[in-house]
Amino acid sequence: MSNRLDSLSDFEIALEEVELLILFAKEFANNNDDNQSAFKKSAILLLTAKFENFLETVVEDYIAKINELRILSSRIPDELLFQHTFQALEKIEKLKHHRHKYEELKAAFKGLALIWGMESHPVSLDIKSKFNYGKHGENDLINLFKKIGIENIFLDVKVLSNQENILDDLDLQEIDIKGTFNSVINLRNQIIHADASPSIGIDSVEEYKEHLKLFAEELINFLEKKTDEFLFEV
Repeated sequence: MSNRLDSLSDFEIALEEVELLILFAKEFANNNDDNQSAFKKSAILLLTAKFENFLETVVEDYIAKINELRILSSRIPDELLFQHTFQALEKIEKLKHHRHKYEELKAAFKGLALIWGMESHPVSLDIKSKFNYGKHGENDLINLFKKIGIENIFLDVKVLSNQENILDDLDLQEIDIKGTFNSVINLRNQIIHADASPSIGIDSVEEYKEHLKLFAEELINFLEKKTDEFLFEV
């Protein structure tokens, strides 16, 4: 696995499909046609699905990169060790009623003993990185990244947009990614659970797409720096 997390290029390819739906919706913009609403709803649903898949995948890649570096348990943040342990305990709870799986139980106990009892032991983390099904919002995204030791991803990852002011200078404006995420997820939930037609214009959907793409780029940069910190300390 390369030092660069690989999720971004897959997400950018996925966004090309979203852009195609946006273009189809624009074709019907002046026709008051139900087709425009259908394409707009499809673009929103695809955008949220692809973005959430990207987030889950990038967390998986981050954990895989840490495992590849074979970091000693003494240098792994406690939150990562806790999350690994919680998942191991869930597995133990399921195995304890099956006597024919006691060898797996022993292996699970030994693994936890190595992590918490031997600080010089390289860690291989196993941490879930999935959203819950059904309605969810910003707290679910925050909690997803808490599992890998990031307290509030919206505060840690800043997204800036270049805008031209009246003097033609570049003015860096921070994009409200949390607001963008909440808005697009709210639209998704309305479409799925109430079959609602979005009241926003297709240009707003395209803006959401661009903002989430910028966030994805900054998120990758942020996580790469964190894995580099592990690498340089090894």
